[in-house]
Amino acid sequence: MKSEETKYLLALQLIEGVGPATLRKLVDVAGSAKAVFSLTQKDLSTKNRINTKLLDSLSNPKYLARAEEELEFCEKHSIQVLSLYDNNYPQRLKQCKDAPVILFYQGNVDLNYRKVVGIVGTRNATVYGTNLVEKLMEELAEHKHKVLIISGLAYGIDIIAHKAALKHNIPTVGVMGNGSNLIYPSQHRQYAAQMIKNGGILTEFPKGTKPERGNFVTRNRVIAGLSDALIVVESGEKGGSLITADMAFSYNRDVFAFPGKVGDPYSSGCNKLIKMQKAALIEGITDLEYVMDWAPETNVEQVTQTSLFQGLNTQERSIMELILQDGNVTIDYLSIKLGLPVGHLSGLLLNLEFKNMVKSIPGNLYTKAI
Repeated sequence: MKSEETKYLLALQLIEGVGPATLRKLVDVAGSAKAVFSLTQKDLSTKNRINTKLLDSLSNPKYLARAEEELEFCEKHSIQVLSLYDNNYPQRLKQCKDAPVILFYQGNVDLNYRKVVGIVGTRNATVYGTNLVEKLMEELAEHKHKVLIISGLAYGIDIIAHKAALKHNIPTVGVMGNGSNLIYPSQHRQYAAQMIKNGGILTEFPKGTKPERGNFVTRNRVIAGLSDALIVVESGEKGGSLITADMAFSYNRDVFAFPGKVGDPYSSGCNKLIKMQKAALIEGITDLEYVMDWAPETNVEQVTQTSLFQGLNTQERSIMELILQDGNVTIDYLSIKLGLPVGHLSGLLLNLEFKNMVKSIPGNLYTKAI
């Protein structure tokens, strides 16, 4: 069973009008989620810029009751409840100021995976788009990339990406715009079941939440925030794919788009992203590897890499192994993976920078310098 603090966080997230930013501010003001429910009108003064009308909701016992019911449902159905304040919460998403405070996850893959690629696109995929996705998955498998594929479980490019990943034994996670008690569309239940065995399904919405249109725009930020690279495959000039690309761009993620014919309505959005320099043009795996600095993970390369570790202590070697595997990493990610305090890691990374082994890059990331 999850901690009592998680229950109070969930209760806060269930209150209408309390978004991620407001929820975080409430917790900061009170010191904990539980303490939020004891706040007074004075605590919610204009100085803190929190609507005092929230007091009525905080005193209503139905939200805590709903949170307890939700947690019981999750425990019964083996659904993980991930809090923003937990170590196993996705670290990439945690960097986004509008990240959900609570996530519901059913699956077996670590959401803090080495490399994460988001794939989005039109729901009216053509043969051209289908072939692009399937070829990319084939190339990722051939180059032995340890990668997690993220998409939205929707019709079109989304489900094509999930199916192609499963075909090549690449873990894949579907981010849903509805509660965890429902798979939408229902035709994708069989694929969701396979994904739970090699990947998972993820949502920020409590059970009973219907797949309403606005929810899909909301969930797009999760797809963008989870990804190292977001790839757009076929998109019109408007739609959810371009919204997701804009979100990824604002999160300082690398955005890619497959180009299409001039005048093709299903490629006009991709061409627009490239023209506006919001996305790099991608034609295949080599473009992704070049921009992301992801070398194929072959046995030959691993042997070569071990020779680079001469003169490093055990902890420095572990850091280098993760950086060489994952490309660009945050210090929080290294802390979770290696079980080392952030302060201690800062010193190790500084030593590695002096040895010209790693370098810091924009986004509070570290990458190899060799």
